[in-house]
Amino acid sequence: MYTIGGRDPKDQVQATHDIFDPMKQTWTPAAPLPVARDYLSAVVADGKIHVIGGRTGDYTAVTANHDVYDPASGPVVADPTQLPW
Repeated sequence: MYTIGGRDPKDQVQATHDIFDPMKQTWTPAAPLPVARDYLSAVVADGKIHVIGGRTGDYTAVTANHDVYDPASGPVVADPTQLPW
């Protein structure tokens, strides 16, 4: 299970990315998002996690960012494909 982005208890947008190991019952930090955001969408395709859209900073600053995380290689990288708006 993965948690990606969101807000902390102080209402600050986060770039965090954590992985849960159900066998060990532990969370491990993973590569952070290039841009902190919440209200994003995530989908798995071809073994990679695609993180799309969301809000940055305040509650009205939306983004068309598309980032890709490959669990096999590590870092989250920005994809040049942006949402069409």
